[in-house]
Amino acid sequence: MRNWARRDVRFSPVAVTDWIESGELPRAWGGSAGRAVLRARPEDFKVQELLGFEPAGQGEHVLLLVRKRNLTTREMARRVARAAGAKLADVGYCGMKDRDALTTQWFSVLLTARPDPDWAELNTPQTALIKRARHTRKLRPGTHTGNRFELILNDVEGPARAFERRLQAMQAGGFPNYFGVQRFGTRGDNAERARAMLAGELRVRRSERGILLSALRSALFNRVLAQRVDEGSWSTALPHDVLMLAGTHSVFEFDENEDSIDARLASGDLHVTGPMYGHARDDLGKLRGAEQAILAPFAADLSILEDAGVKAQRRALRAIPGDLDWRWQGERCLELTFTLEPGVFATSLVRELI
Repeated sequence: MRNWARRDVRFSPVAVTDWIESGELPRAWGGSAGRAVLRARPEDFKVQELLGFEPAGQGEHVLLLVRKRNLTTREMARRVARAAGAKLADVGYCGMKDRDALTTQWFSVLLTARPDPDWAELNTPQTALIKRARHTRKLRPGTHTGNRFELILNDVEGPARAFERRLQAMQAGGFPNYFGVQRFGTRGDNAERARAMLAGELRVRRSERGILLSALRSALFNRVLAQRVDEGSWSTALPHDVLMLAGTHSVFEFDENEDSIDARLASGDLHVTGPMYGHARDDLGKLRGAEQAILAPFAADLSILEDAGVKAQRRALRAIPGDLDWRWQGERCLELTFTLEPGVFATSLVRELI
């Protein structure tokens, strides 16, 4: 895939989050199509969680489908725990949803040998209980099959045709699967705080530890992806790359002698992956090929992640939106609808546009 945004980008090995906040992550399809306002109000950013299965109808957990506005997932989880008279640790959910949005998502709460409480306090100006059902298991991160988005871009500046061409490009070829700025905290410093925590310079709550480690791993992943986008190889397999079967976590090493690989990458059946760095039990989890050179300046970060004991994983470098569609509401308002797999940021799609 040709890279239409080839630039001479320089990254600092000292402050890996500087370029995350400054917008220096290179785009895959050229400069922005124009300008627009995202999230003029929460209703302009709607998210519907797709659970992908029906509740069992029995069991010691209760699944709650909740709509929330201007509220984080953790804040909603605390409200569920309070309404149920349960511990926060007994509340589960599939993934974090945006605060500044109108989101619909599932929560589970453990109610062993107890009848359902009165859920009336979940119906407020900010929240609404839509559905509930018994289930046999607690919801865990990534349990769902994806998320459906309805976004409205207001005060659009730029040729309509430029926006439509960019959307058509992403419809066919996807977009870089960057972690969005939400992953790095309100001040964008969670990766730096992770370093300080692991160096013994910062004490945090146990519940924060995983969040900070995730931010550091995500920043390193973005660094690898940014380099591949800049080189035009984010959707092209290189020697020693690890490939992932779309819609799964199944990975294998790129075989240069396999004739069908290029066609499968072009069709979206396969994706090139990058590292979510940590302790690797097999060779596929370790840095591969070009990744070693890209992350060489961050050897200290890699070392502390290994010492922290987090498990190495792989993440697709590319995301392809499902059912991407758009329509203009007048000349300066553009509505987008699409679905994304769990863990893919809608804001990373939008940044290819504006």
